[in-house]
Amino acid sequence: MMLIGMLILFVVFLIFGVPVFYTLGILSIGYLYFLDLPMQVIPQRMVAGTDSFVLLAIPFFVLAGELMNSAGITNRIFNFSRNIIGHIKGGLGHVNVLASIIFSGMSGSALADSAGLGLVEVKAMVDDGWQKKDAAAITVASATIGPIIPPSIPLVIYGVIAEQSIGKLFLGGAIPGLLLGGMMMLIIYSIAGRKKFPLQQRSSLKNMARSLYRAIPALLMPVFILAVIVLGIASPTEAGLVAVVYSLILGGLVYRELTFSRLLLALKNTAKMTATIMIIVSVANLLGWIITIERAADALANFAVSLTGSPTLLLLAVNLLLLIVGCFMESISALLIFTPLLLPALTSVGVDPVHFGVVAVLNLMIGLVTPPLGMGVYVMSGVANLPPESIFRSAAIYYIPLFATLIMVTVFPSLVTWLPDLLM
Repeated sequence: MMLIGMLILFVVFLIFGVPVFYTLGILSIGYLYFLDLPMQVIPQRMVAGTDSFVLLAIPFFVLAGELMNSAGITNRIFNFSRNIIGHIKGGLGHVNVLASIIFSGMSGSALADSAGLGLVEVKAMVDDGWQKKDAAAITVASATIGPIIPPSIPLVIYGVIAEQSIGKLFLGGAIPGLLLGGMMMLIIYSIAGRKKFPLQQRSSLKNMARSLYRAIPALLMPVFILAVIVLGIASPTEAGLVAVVYSLILGGLVYRELTFSRLLLALKNTAKMTATIMIIVSVANLLGWIITIERAADALANFAVSLTGSPTLLLLAVNLLLLIVGCFMESISALLIFTPLLLPALTSVGVDPVHFGVVAVLNLMIGLVTPPLGMGVYVMSGVANLPPESIFRSAAIYYIPLFATLIMVTVFPSLVTWLPDLLM
C-alpha cells in the first residue's frame, strides 16, 4: 500500500511540474520517516548510486561531444553529408539525418545533437529556402537517433542499472539506429514534393573528395571508439577518455579551431550536464533500494507472468507504459526508476536484457518529440527561435518512422541481438 501511495504522489508531483530530483527525494525521505527507518541510509545510498567506474564514461563522452562541437567538427560533418546526398529529392533533409547519424556517434546524446548540429543545420536549411519550422522538425526528429547509435549515454546508464555489458548494448543499438535513420529519409523523400522542399545541386567529384578528406578524422572517431570496446582493448570508461584525448588532438592540432575559451566553455557545459545526470542517479538509487526491500519488482514479475507468458505481448505492454512516461519525464530519470521494476518481469518470460535496453531507450526517445514535455523540442525551440507548438506540429509526420522502427525492434529481437552475439 505504501508503494501504491508513493506512485500516486509521484504522478501528482510530475503533473504539477515538480522537478524529478525533488520528487524522488521527497518520496524516499517520506518513506523512511513514516516507517521509522534510520536517516543515515539517505547519504549512504546516494553515494553508493554514483560510486561506479562505468559511470565515469558519461562525463568523458559528454566532454568529447562538446569538444567536437567546439572544434568546428559539426560544420565539416554537415558539409560532407551535403556533398554526398544533398542532391537527392528531399535535399538538406537527408543531409540533416545523415549528419545526425554521424555526429550521434560522438555526442551520445539527443539533446547534445540538437544543440550541437541544430544551429548549423537549421541555418543552412533556412538559407537554402526551407521553412524554419520544417528544418527544426527534421533536426529534432533526427536527433533521436543519437542515443540509439553508439556511444550512448542512456545505454550506459541502463547497462549500470541492469548489470549488462555496455559493449553489447552499444552494438545492439547500431542496426536499430541505422534503420530509424533510413526510414526517416524515406519519409522525407515521400513528402518532399508535396511540401516543396528545396533541392541541392549535385556536387562534383572533386568537392565530394575534398569534403571527405576534411571529415575523415571526425568520421573515424565513432568507429574507433566502438572497435576498442568490442575488441576488449578498453572498457567503456577508458574508451570515453580516449575519445576526449582524440577530440583534443583533432580540435587543437589537426583543425586548430579549439581555442582556450572554447575549451573552458566545453568543460563548463560538461560539468553542468554531468552534475544534472549524477544528482538524479544518486537519489534514484535511494528509491531503487526502497523498491528492493519492498520486493516490488518480484511482485510485478509474478503479476506479469500471471497475465501472459508471451515475451512479445509483455514487451508491447511495457512499450505503452514507457511511451507515456517519455512524454512527461526525461530519459535518464525514466531509466533509473523503471528499469529495476520492469526488467525482472521481462526476464522472467525470456526477454533478453540487451534487447529490452535498446527498446526502452527507443521508447523514451520518442518522448523527446512528444508533447507536453518534449525536451528535444524545447531545446530546438531555443536554437531555432520558434514557438514549441510550431515544431510539435511539423514533427508529427516523423512519428511514422519512429513508431515503425519501435514495432519492428520489439517484434524482431534479432535486430538488436544479432550483432552483439556475432561479435561478442
